[in-house]
Amino acid sequence: MIHSSSNPSGATTRHISRMVAAGILAVVVLIFRVAAWLNPSASTGITGSAANYLNALGVLFLACGLWAWLARPSILTRVFLAYCAGMALHWGGAIRAGNAEVETALLVFYAAATATADGAFLDLSLRYPRARCRPGLRTAAFYILAVLTLLAVPIPFFLPGPAVATGLSIVFMLAFGMSIVAGLVFMVKWIRTSHGERREALLTPVVGALISASLIDLLGEIGILPGKPDAWKLVYGTIPLVFAWALVRGELSTAEATVHEH
Repeated sequence: MIHSSSNPSGATTRHISRMVAAGILAVVVLIFRVAAWLNPSASTGITGSAANYLNALGVLFLACGLWAWLARPSILTRVFLAYCAGMALHWGGAIRAGNAEVETALLVFYAAATATADGAFLDLSLRYPRARCRPGLRTAAFYILAVLTLLAVPIPFFLPGPAVATGLSIVFMLAFGMSIVAGLVFMVKWIRTSHGERREALLTPVVGALISASLIDLLGEIGILPGKPDAWKLVYGTIPLVFAWALVRGELSTAEATVHEH
């Protein structure tokens, strides 16, 4: 819906609502990140020094998502915020607990956050650079995996560990598949758009960040690049930075720039 600037009180109310929502989201994510930093779960394989910089990477994702949404509230930046919030919970790993069932439940929540990030990333890839109206059911399809996983948080208290582990493996596999499809969608869009459209939407730096970060991480993971493999994952920090810059500073359409949430 297009809003005019003739109602300053309404604009102020929306701004305050966004600030409150951003504050609540930041507190929730930061509590999770600090808890995971102080008590990292071995189930996600992130411990020791890796937990330090990967938790910092999660905070970077959160900061970029909040900056873009607050600076230019729109459908695109709202989806981008969902992606960044999910990645902020993902990077740094899950939380260790003294009780096995509680720790597994926290891991299920971590999986739900990962599914949220990858679902939002796929949603973003199909919307970018100019969001179009889409039926609600089609949009919900990107997040159904995250919702079902979140609803499954209590399941570790009722099902045996191996069954929960199998379910989590499926969730992570499906979420990873969504991220791969999203990356391919961005690449196809880059190929099919003209040079002028790429420049207007800043599509080249966006796709460049996606490809370069994935390639560097892969080379670090297989040992071609020196140093610890987990350290090379920090290059993923270029993705939220470039996206936030493109969404806030990019020359998006006037209509998109004025699509605000209620």
